[in-house]
Amino acid sequence: MVRRVAKRLKQINDKRIIIVILMQLVIILSFIFLGSTDRDRLNTSRIFSIAFDIAGMLVGEVILICSIIDDAKHTHEDLVFFTSILVVTFVLLFLDEAAWLVDGVENYRTCGIVINTCYYALGQFLALIFWNYVISVVGGQRPRLLIISKILNVAFAIEVLSIILNAKFGYYFSVNEYGFYHRESFNFIAYMYAHIVLFISFLVIIRNKSLLDFHQFVAMMVYVILPFVVSIIMIFLYEFSVLYASVMLATLVMYCMLNVSRSKATARAEYDLHLAAKIQSDALPKEFPAFPNRNEFDLFACMIPARDIGGDFYDFFMIDDDRLALVIADVSGKGMPAALFMMAAKNLIKSVCRIRRDTPAQILETVNRQLCDGNEESFFITVWFGILTISSGELQYANAGHEHPAICRKGASYNLKKEKHSLPLAVDKDTMFYNESIRLNKGDKIYLYTDGVTDSRNENGVLFGEKRLLEALNRETNIVVNKVVGNVLDQINGFINNAIQHDDITMLILQYNGSFSINKFEADNVTSLKIEATRENWELVMNLIKDRLTFYDCPKGIANQIYIAAEEIYVNIASYAYPDRDGMAVIITDYDEETKEFSIRFVDAGIKYNPLKKEDPNTDLTAKQRRIGGLGIFMVKKIMDSVSYEHKGGNNIFVMKKNIKE
Repeated sequence: MVRRVAKRLKQINDKRIIIVILMQLVIILSFIFLGSTDRDRLNTSRIFSIAFDIAGMLVGEVILICSIIDDAKHTHEDLVFFTSILVVTFVLLFLDEAAWLVDGVENYRTCGIVINTCYYALGQFLALIFWNYVISVVGGQRPRLLIISKILNVAFAIEVLSIILNAKFGYYFSVNEYGFYHRESFNFIAYMYAHIVLFISFLVIIRNKSLLDFHQFVAMMVYVILPFVVSIIMIFLYEFSVLYASVMLATLVMYCMLNVSRSKATARAEYDLHLAAKIQSDALPKEFPAFPNRNEFDLFACMIPARDIGGDFYDFFMIDDDRLALVIADVSGKGMPAALFMMAAKNLIKSVCRIRRDTPAQILETVNRQLCDGNEESFFITVWFGILTISSGELQYANAGHEHPAICRKGASYNLKKEKHSLPLAVDKDTMFYNESIRLNKGDKIYLYTDGVTDSRNENGVLFGEKRLLEALNRETNIVVNKVVGNVLDQINGFINNAIQHDDITMLILQYNGSFSINKFEADNVTSLKIEATRENWELVMNLIKDRLTFYDCPKGIANQIYIAAEEIYVNIASYAYPDRDGMAVIITDYDEETKEFSIRFVDAGIKYNPLKKEDPNTDLTAKQRRIGGLGIFMVKKIMDSVSYEHKGGNNIFVMKKNIKE
């Protein structure tokens, strides 16, 4: 639709350029005709009238040139009506000049009759054009206005017919055998149609004032009142004609006032567009590293919109401690409507992810059904949506009509992973989506992008394409993720050179760094231990810690404190981490030579539990008065110098440290 309108506006613009050229030729001819005329026949009033006519034509040409320059500020309908008013007024001014130049020239009697007949008929036509412009502004589909329009159209046809018949019967005007123009008794009737149209237009403008802004209202009132008043005066004056010069002046005023109105509207629209673009931009995650406390992966993303507001988007968020969601999408269309639809889709995907523990395909099916409801603009969205299980590296995803991802295995090159994908979202609410899966190993990367990357065109219209994309990705494969994106952007910019960016360019890349997994952990049984989390295995943990503290010459008193704290933490793991199954525990010891701190890290893959959230007991109360629980971890916090907890990769990780050289 937008392209069709743009094409139509361009066609109108091209025609207006031709009209400007013709106007210039007519103005030149006007001066030639004036120069070849016997000026002794022209009295002062006629010379003034001709001067006003030529000045009006020059003003009309300038207005049309300005309207071409200001093309972006006008709608298609505005251009049609405004150009029509301008051209008809210009022609009327030329006819008025020509009528004066041939007046009294016997050989041009017939020419005088034709010119004056066209002059009178076009005057009525100009009033009718303005009426149609008025009702287009105030909403011309209302029944009453449609009826009035039909009546005015019929009256116009009758009026034009009467003007044509006047050439034979001479009841409005006549041209005698010597070529002189004369007004006849019923001359005033020739103006009645235009006066009635202007009066009705005046009433409609007044009645619909609330639908117009101030500048529109003033512009239309000037166009109605000024010609109306001047035409009344002209009925009583002869040999002094400034009617259509005043109409051109009113047209100039209307153009200036409407330009002010449109400029203000454009400024407001640009501000709203800028604000919407900022809101949209703020909705996309842009802080990198996105998850500074997670070292299991690195990711980077960017979007470069082709307009202030783009139709692409990306997103990434933690569904829980062990699942990372990745989204990249492209909405059909551009501008505000596409951006609003994009925001709705983005929020829906995130909301459904956090409410339901579904697969990517199931999530897209839910989102798709909701987007199909009320999609009157028939937007659709291509989406690549994946969920990475951080602890295992398994990436499950669904592709809804989107570009294929590029996978780079550690030490290898990027290759597109092509598979059959589903229809885009919001096309058909019954669309089925399919899950695909890939396992990422440590150091592997996945690169996602929208078609704005591959569809970037240079000045010759050649596409950047998948081949150049892979070449850009494979220039350097062993680099950090943000530099991968930078390399691709550099290649695109170098390729398109000075060509205009026609589509949003969006990219997202993730590198999987691996995850600490209890099942994969190999203990050395010297500094670390992997055992089944049971109370009976405490002795093994005790021996590991004792051996390490002895190795570091830890004082006996401090060692005993560490044993007590370690037993409290380990027994809690053995007792509560795996209530309905057997599970493993990993104990890792370390010593910092600089700080003299001995640390013990307890890791389990059981129920998520942060013991540090437990409220400290009130030791001022008696044992009977205190609530049960919390005393053990309170004791650990008192014994050790520092304690910390985090849940990462599906694991509970508890770390405690103690200076053993005090």
